[in-house]
Amino acid sequence: SELAPPPERVVAAVEAAKGARLTAADLAAQSGVSIDEARRGMRELATALAGCDGVSVSASEQGDLLYSFPADVRRELASRSAAAKARDAWNSAKPALQTAGRFAFGLALFASIAVVFTAITVLTSGGDERDDERDRGFGGGRDRSPFGF
Repeated sequence: SELAPPPERVVAAVEAAKGARLTAADLAAQSGVSIDEARRGMRELATALAGCDGVSVSASEQGDLLYSFPADVRRELASRSAAAKARDAWNSAKPALQTAGRFAFGLALFASIAVVFTAITVLTSGGDERDDERDRGFGGGRDRSPFGF
């Protein structure tokens, strides 16, 4: 079974580093995620890209893990993970889908207003014709009942 892709913010921060060596603290500062989330995300990314050229993990003199990833980490991840490929496809399609959704909502709102306006116009004009008939016909208007009979 395929592992879930690392969080998008982690991938974006690693991609912005353009192949530089990073610690979890570096990544957390750059991406705005917690250090624990940065550690977990870098570990998931390194696992997903295991065996890829440019991926390495080493220890710094202070004992921190230094991760190095290829400069085009997103392309490498997409080539190895269907979930990452689907996420990238969704992220590229999302703006167009949001625009289409807003347009469809606006169109539906306009159509419903037009239908309600038309219905009100038809109902009010239909009542005028019946009033005219009552005034003109059936007994010449004499002895009219207040109930319209």
